[in-house]
Amino acid sequence: MSGLTPVVAGLLFGFGVAEVLLAAAPRPFPGPAPWTVAAWAAAAAVLTDAGLGWAAWIQLRHRHQGVPGGVWLALAIGAAAGAAWVRSSGRRGARSRPTP
Repeated sequence: MSGLTPVVAGLLFGFGVAEVLLAAAPRPFPGPAPWTVAAWAAAAAVLTDAGLGWAAWIQLRHRHQGVPGGVWLALAIGAAAGAAWVRSSGRRGARSRPTP
């Protein structure tokens, strides 16, 4: 990966994984326990890194090269983006109006 590709890939993949997790989360989110948001944020970070890492491993296996710096950047940005998206969703949900 070169240029802005790692940044864009990390952000989009992190946000996508976080949204899938939030869709699967129990309602009401974040739940009664204060640690639940942190646990869901950690899950988003781990699953984002697992997906991006797997994609990088497949790419490297076919090219027989070392890990480029862009891959590490995408992993870091993706994990941070996924965790931040989940953590902010608890605050967004608290301000939302209930449905009639």
